[in-house]
Amino acid sequence: MKTNLASTWLAHRESCGDTRADALRLLNSATRRRYTNSRLNEWLRGTRHPDYTARLAMLNQVLPSIMVGLGVSVKPSRYPEIAESLA
Repeated sequence: MKTNLASTWLAHRESCGDTRADALRLLNSATRRRYTNSRLNEWLRGTRHPDYTARLAMLNQVLPSIMVGLGVSVKPSRYPEIAESLA
């Protein structure tokens, strides 16, 4: 598995106590899409890239913990703006 947004997002969800299935359900709920486990595996291997909607949802979920981990102080209200610029 490559280190990429999908793997970082999944590691974050698992650190929150979610299983892979829980994480995928959360992503599907947040995006109103039906991403499958096989699609997630493609993202994790790097053979396909998440679409904009998935990238934005993943970034919105992991960005706060990444910023804290880096010691970067950002107002929580700015996270969506930052995620959108990165997606």
